[in-house]
Amino acid sequence: MRRLLQEEGIGEAAALEVERYSEELRQLTVASGTEYAGMVDVDSGSRLGRTIRGSVSETDIRQHLNAMAAGHGYVQLHTHPRSAAFSWWDAALLLRFDSLQSMVVIGSDRRRFLLSRNPEVPQAKPEDVQRMWAVTFRNHWRNLSDGQIEDMSDGEVEAMTQVVTQAMWPELAADLGLRYAEIEGFP
Repeated sequence: MRRLLQEEGIGEAAALEVERYSEELRQLTVASGTEYAGMVDVDSGSRLGRTIRGSVSETDIRQHLNAMAAGHGYVQLHTHPRSAAFSWWDAALLLRFDSLQSMVVIGSDRRRFLLSRNPEVPQAKPEDVQRMWAVTFRNHWRNLSDGQIEDMSDGEVEAMTQVVTQAMWPELAADLGLRYAEIEGFP
């Protein structure tokens, strides 16, 4: 993960801190079943504020966003207890705040997902992300046969939704002007 972060312009000290902090957040999530969030300065590797505890499905990170210093870049980290990839809201947040350089989602199952700005291409407007996410999800979901869906239990539909969401992110990230990577089993 450190190499990928450095390829995204994250300094060595910050990349090391993101690795350490992501495992710390993951362990908190495994113990509690809730989301946790943190923020790291891309140059110094310093943590911004305290770790924030959220609920099972969301975390209010306004205190981190409000504490960002002008002229600094940050990596936003947060956990997803069910090890899902990014939500549409995550991508919209990354696009809305210029100081957010990258976002890392940490799954309870040790997978990490990295979403970063791609300076080589135009980026989508934050307000377009939800629509673009829905269209991409619908197109990927249609690849499943009707028989597959009808035979699924509620739990299987939820699991398949997660699989479809993860499968669509490389395409969606490119459409949004972002870069996406999945790192399995780290550390």
